[in-house]
Amino acid sequence: MSEYKTIKYEQRGGVAIITLNRPEVNNAVNSQMVSELWDALHKAGEDDTVRAILFTAAGRNFNAGGDLQEFKDASPEFMLKFNGRMIELYKYMIRLRKPIIAAVNGFCTMDMLNGFDLIVAADDARLANPEVGVGISPGAGISQLLVRWVGRLKAKQLLFFPDPISAWEAQKLGLVNWVVPADKLFEEAFRIANQLANGPTKAIGAIKMTINIGGEMSLDEGLLYQQMEQLPLFTTEDQKEAMRAFLEKRKPVFKGR
Repeated sequence: MSEYKTIKYEQRGGVAIITLNRPEVNNAVNSQMVSELWDALHKAGEDDTVRAILFTAAGRNFNAGGDLQEFKDASPEFMLKFNGRMIELYKYMIRLRKPIIAAVNGFCTMDMLNGFDLIVAADDARLANPEVGVGISPGAGISQLLVRWVGRLKAKQLLFFPDPISAWEAQKLGLVNWVVPADKLFEEAFRIANQLANGPTKAIGAIKMTINIGGEMSLDEGLLYQQMEQLPLFTTEDQKEAMRAFLEKRKPVFKGR
């Protein structure tokens, strides 16, 4: 396990597990955590033995937002730099060709959902955008993503009012994928991450890009981009193995190559 101050990093099989580890402040994000997340995500991204990434959190809550102890006397210049680093972190996650799964427990700010591909929430989880409650607007991207995820009117409702919504409501809005019993959260999230890690990860990475990148293009551009992502997969070991296994009526063994 790597030595970090605000997070933990470990690997189980093909799954890298990154744990937010400031439970005493409900995993509020400070500058050090951003730097350590950047380091850990690049470590996982550049390690060929890592084929999926799972985010978890220590303590009762996944994330309380930014660290107000660091922000209360912050200048606009400081916040411009901090938010810029957060946005670069999310952009790296969005473009990383590995699935990133979150196991969300307790309270979680929606800003922390920006870079995840799949989200498993505990049945007692609550999600909110607390910025307006402390006299600011979002700075790390959630307003731009919410309007794409849930539409203009619902995005305004979620951002104007800091009241949390339940995991079940978040699921109805398409903000989380699964809601599971709190005591089964890690087990279910790891099962999903491990299943993906043992799958055709080059194909999964291509699908991720067609949605995250192609989804921002015009339809014609996106349709062409989708084809360009598929074609190289016909040169992979996993494609040959999967198609042979299908014809031979057996289960394929994927290697991520």
